[in-house]
Amino acid sequence: VTLATFQLSAQQQVHLSVNSGIGKIGFRLYPGDLSSIIRYEDRYFATYSINMSYAYGFGDFSIESGLAYNDLKGYQTDGRNETEMTIDGSVRIVQKDVITERTARYLTVPLKLNYRIDKLQIGAGVYASTSITNRYYAVEYTDGLYTNSNNDGNAMKNFDFGVSAQVEYALSDRASLLFS
Repeated sequence: VTLATFQLSAQQQVHLSVNSGIGKIGFRLYPGDLSSIIRYEDRYFATYSINMSYAYGFGDFSIESGLAYNDLKGYQTDGRNETEMTIDGSVRIVQKDVITERTARYLTVPLKLNYRIDKLQIGAGVYASTSITNRYYAVEYTDGLYTNSNNDGNAMKNFDFGVSAQVEYALSDRASLLFS
């Protein structure tokens, strides 16, 4: 009887949302790389995700899971100056630049525990993601002139996992602000 009463007082919710933000795919630089880089740029891009979630609530708590499609981008420019000996024995400085673009799309399954206080909801949990597509493209320039391009060797992980947290404030029954 207690179990049946507990289930009757629970609430089920299904949510569909489209989220956007600003983010980037981070590039790994090692201390040895930093000493030779003179010019460096790492840009942020608009990101988006489409989310469907199911929450099962009991009292002020709810357990939430679902499926999300995430689109991420990354752009990095790094430049080095190299010393080169010419045929006549003089020395010149050659500027070498590499522009790298990455795009990744992931399917993500989150699992969160939420706690609601009136219009405010706080949640924390874990997620697992798998890559469905990723693209890598690098262009090399020497003294501002195109020298080479490469679209091989993407070192993106096919599987990712981590922790997540969110704060949501209900503006009305149909709209809320969400920070995650």
